[in-house]
Amino acid sequence: MHLSNQRLWKIIWGGALGAAGAAVVVAIRLAMAPHQPAAEQAHAATVREREASVMKEDITALLSKDTEGRLERWMETDPAGMMAHIDSMEDRGLAAELAGRFVKAIRNPHHDLLLDWLTRQKDGRIAALVFQAISPRLAREDADRSIALSFNLGDGPEARTAREALFSELPLEQRMRLLEQQKPDERAELLGKKAAGFGARAPEACLEMIAELPPSAHRSEAVAGLMKSWANGADTFRLADPVSAVKAVLATKDPELRKECLRQAVLEWSDRNPDLASEWITKLPTGPDKDAAIGALVTRLAPADPATATEWAATIADEALRSETIRRVGAQPSGKLKKEP
Repeated sequence: MHLSNQRLWKIIWGGALGAAGAAVVVAIRLAMAPHQPAAEQAHAATVREREASVMKEDITALLSKDTEGRLERWMETDPAGMMAHIDSMEDRGLAAELAGRFVKAIRNPHHDLLLDWLTRQKDGRIAALVFQAISPRLAREDADRSIALSFNLGDGPEARTAREALFSELPLEQRMRLLEQQKPDERAELLGKKAAGFGARAPEACLEMIAELPPSAHRSEAVAGLMKSWANGADTFRLADPVSAVKAVLATKDPELRKECLRQAVLEWSDRNPDLASEWITKLPTGPDKDAAIGALVTRLAPADPATATEWAATIADEALRSETIRRVGAQPSGKLKKEP
């Protein structure tokens, strides 16, 4: 059965007044506790538990699907009262659930009110929920302030999720600023997820950011994402250019990162145009960089053309790497091998 608006008011405000009244009674009884018999103190504790249970049941009823639509409309009639109620709830998990519904219901018409609530919010989980609700508009209107507020959320998982969402809303310059202020582990995780989109707009800057990261799975994810948009062509901004990608990669100072980037760049390039990638590789000077590029080309060719892949593998200068690469080509599943005529 659907709850009427009048019933909704009674549930929240009746519960809130009841809780407030109970708090006064409890305070008085606690003050008199030394003079109360043990039986009276136990009875008072039972009453408090029942009152808390009723309040929780009322809030849970408000969050049920039966009140969908009506609850949101009620929230819009008295947002300040709802904020005060959420802040006063003892069950913080339930408060966060109610806050999630609340901010979705009022975020557009009450942006400034939510922003004020955010600045004085002491519950980190609720603060992150409020921030994510208002960050798209805030990022457009005041990008610098949105970044500052995102770091006021702390360093918990909710705060990191909020900054990840904000990153996608920010202009390019502010994206760089956000990355620069992040701790190294958070920056690596964010770049691992966002390098493809970030690199599509600023590939050189993205590569510089990746070069500052220590070796990790997140860095490898970032390299793969960047090369997906830069060397393959999955770039809506039309900045994709495999030649520019491999030239920029060759200027990377860290030899291990350079080889990793080259492998990913050639993998993507040879997927689109293996002939051009092969021609470029033949012009590289003999050494670790060329070996890395050949290894990537072999990986791309081996499933469909193992004979050509083996020929390329045989040109790898490093003896151990050459033997391992040839062995890997020979170990391809028979179903993937191209039959000779």
